[in-house]
Amino acid sequence: MTKGPPPRLHVLMRAGSPSALVIRQGPSRTFCTIGWNLTKDTFQVGQWVKHKVYPERGDISPDGKWHIYFALNGRWKSETKGSWTGLAKVPYLKCMKMWPQGDTWGGGGSIERVEDLEPVFRHVEPTPPLPEKYRFTRDTKQRRLRRDGWAKGTGAYEKQFGGWSLRKLVPNMGFVEKHRLHAPDGTVERRDTWQWADIDSPRKRLVFAEAGRLCSVRLDKPLGESKVLFDAADMAFERLLAPY
Repeated sequence: MTKGPPPRLHVLMRAGSPSALVIRQGPSRTFCTIGWNLTKDTFQVGQWVKHKVYPERGDISPDGKWHIYFALNGRWKSETKGSWTGLAKVPYLKCMKMWPQGDTWGGGGSIERVEDLEPVFRHVEPTPPLPEKYRFTRDTKQRRLRRDGWAKGTGAYEKQFGGWSLRKLVPNMGFVEKHRLHAPDGTVERRDTWQWADIDSPRKRLVFAEAGRLCSVRLDKPLGESKVLFDAADMAFERLLAPY
């Protein structure tokens, strides 16, 4: 039996948050959410769905407990209107609050601390059950990258750590990303097989997704050995319920 291509992984990770959300895609429009405890490198499967989720339009709260996502199931006459923005508890997809949309223009957004909002946006009303200290805003991936420490360079976003530079190319600001790793000595390594990558500063490591696996590597001189943290390749659809 011929094995299909590995699943694609994307991660919503927030500076200072103790947890992240892994979004697994494959096969086709089958998606699964997985909670990632960054301190212990433990993983908890959330829920599976058989409709499209747009990871590039989502965000995770600063405390890692909530996330925003945008999804499309094409059921235009249902309560979702066929596409919707959802607020859920990590690592699940069951909506605590839903914004039905009916098309794929925009959708999704960010979860921001009130004190971090620009003055012009501080009038935004609270969004229960999201805690009072947070606000849901309609925002872009470009701004979220800058918020999370990525500096806009020529044709790429860049994040530095200990002499190393990780560069993220995001064509059309979509799901697909490409990466370049610039070493302290100036050499450049193409990492086109990395599906996602970021600097996990508190743990002094680079974390990345490749061939359906989440890995980490210490940014030493030279680069350390990579370590597989979680292998999502052989996971299969399972009907799971959120505990709320």
